[in-house]
Amino acid sequence: MVVVFNPRAAAGKAQRKWKSIEPLVRKKLPAAQWFVPNGETSLAAFVRQKLDEGQRNFVAAGGDGTVNWLLQELLRQADPHIVRTVKIGAIGLGSSNDFHKPFVARNGFASVPCKIEFASARLQDVGLLVFEDAAGRKQRRYWINNASAGITAQANAFFNAPDRLLAFLKKHSTGLAILYAALRTVFTYRNRPVTIRFDRQESQTVQMTNLGLVKNPHFSGSFCYDSPYEKDSGFFFVHLCYDMSLSQILNTLWHLSRREFSGLPNTVSFRLKRLSVTADTPFAVEYDGETITTRQAGFSILKQQIGVCQR
Repeated sequence: MVVVFNPRAAAGKAQRKWKSIEPLVRKKLPAAQWFVPNGETSLAAFVRQKLDEGQRNFVAAGGDGTVNWLLQELLRQADPHIVRTVKIGAIGLGSSNDFHKPFVARNGFASVPCKIEFASARLQDVGLLVFEDAAGRKQRRYWINNASAGITAQANAFFNAPDRLLAFLKKHSTGLAILYAALRTVFTYRNRPVTIRFDRQESQTVQMTNLGLVKNPHFSGSFCYDSPYEKDSGFFFVHLCYDMSLSQILNTLWHLSRREFSGLPNTVSFRLKRLSVTADTPFAVEYDGETITTRQAGFSILKQQIGVCQR
């Protein structure tokens, strides 16, 4: 078993959380091999080496960004014939820890959620994002919880590159940091024209407020869609908010904090296998909390691609 530990997760608070549970984790995983970023060995090289040695169980100790970082390298480095034998677990040292939601009290140590029982692992779908970078090259990224464009992506981009106030809040109050990032983005965001193609249907141009692509309906703190969590169905749910006024956006956020979305004004939802978005100007795209900027993005599902610990 391999543990990838990111002490910089949660704006540096991961180290403090880790110290409170370290003896319990080391007792639970006595034979684990550890990787801590030091600028000398890349995670890509380390993962490839461990896969070549026959390792198949990997744990991300950090936030959702650490889970995503490890997921990218596992899917890039694992040969096609072994990728479905690889399993991933996590120790939630991050700010939001969406990978662990819905939280289950027995899954963790103290207030730190954990999914490190590899006997509980089952194959889950992985989302694939294919986009065009600034140089016009096709790039691939993977996601396991959810992805987005519009307000959510813009807020995540701001959260990842904070101003001084947000940087302060991230160190002292995750909830307030998420709220500030959301509200600042809401009050500065403007609906933008994009062309969306749902599966093989005809393309439609809409004034996009937000586009959520969801496996796990939980995202960004307490927000949650009301679609089911289908881990291995081969589909994802799409929740589109379009041409919303400021009051409608705030109303939608309030309902999302109560796990209510279906039927709200200026919203539609679909269950799909693929979707594409294009625009004349670059827009932010978020995948499991990480963000890129592009004019063209395609989303699809890799069915039952990797083993994921359930507890």
